[in-house]
Amino acid sequence: MRPHSERAHHQIYFVAHGDSFPTPGFDPGDRLSEPAKRRMTSLRQRTIDAHALLTSSDTLRELREVKGDHQRRLSELTRHRGLGGHALDDSAPQVIDERKKLARVEVELARLKELDEVRVARWRDAGALEQQLVAWLRTGIPGNCRLVEVEDQPAAELLKKGETVATAVERCRFRLRELQADAHRVRSSPFPSSDAKRKVREQIDTLADAAEPDTTRVVELLEPVAFVTTALRADIHNAGAAVAFSEVPDAIGLIAWLFRDQLIAKVEASIDAVADDKAALSERERQEQEAVILADALVIERQEVALILHAETQGMTMDFRKDTDPRAVLGVRLVTVPRAAGDAMLSPGSSLSHAIDFVGLR
Repeated sequence: MRPHSERAHHQIYFVAHGDSFPTPGFDPGDRLSEPAKRRMTSLRQRTIDAHALLTSSDTLRELREVKGDHQRRLSELTRHRGLGGHALDDSAPQVIDERKKLARVEVELARLKELDEVRVARWRDAGALEQQLVAWLRTGIPGNCRLVEVEDQPAAELLKKGETVATAVERCRFRLRELQADAHRVRSSPFPSSDAKRKVREQIDTLADAAEPDTTRVVELLEPVAFVTTALRADIHNAGAAVAFSEVPDAIGLIAWLFRDQLIAKVEASIDAVADDKAALSERERQEQEAVILADALVIERQEVALILHAETQGMTMDFRKDTDPRAVLGVRLVTVPRAAGDAMLSPGSSLSHAIDFVGLR
């Protein structure tokens, strides 16, 4: 890696991970302040350094060649004379010596393999985080936002009594796992039965209204009643990707039209049987609770990053998580820029804007 330029390294990373080259002419640093640029450069250097620790392919190839030489020599020593060997048994000094040499090479290869498994994982995680930051800078920042620098908390404020940097980072990560569990609980919560019933009524009303038979032509021309039809799609087997379509009467819609109230009552009774209103959350409650959780998580991630950067100043190397929030890694926050009249880039009533307004920070 050392002969390559920084940009060449960045391209090599993308190719190695099966991704396309970064957008031509796009410089992630264009949107960053100088402190954030330094952090981006430092992260990229971490990726380069992690790759430099990998065992070179030349070293592995040489060791495999040496291993093959010892295996061939052992075969020659123990092979029958009639087959061109020396017919030595396992107790012969030459055989014992050759087996020791082979064992040493195998141990070294196993050691390097185990070491590389850890180092490759570290390199890939560092590269994945770098790639995530580049993608976020390219497409993840809303057009009506700008980046503002955020000052890290001093390490002295983050470290509890008797705590090391490593244990403090693990404490932050444990808290993040708790917040992830909280977010999963919010997202997995059932909806209130009242919301479910309203959704069902809307669905059945829509089906019923759309499926009402048309009797106009019966009155005008004595033609048959026109029942609403629906399209059915069918896959044709043993015919490649062939499909077939047909129009059939909309039986479900017709039932909804005929027995609208009865159908609604039966479905609502079914909802009552499975509902859990004590654990339920409305759409608004979900948005608000998840926004609070995400805001708390960002605070913890900023603390985690500050501790890792502090460790770096003390000569210690600690890895970032590959899914660390880009805002925490770069030390920035998003600030909404007032929109000009008529700019509908982000609707005031959207869930995203509501969540941001509710939490009060980005």
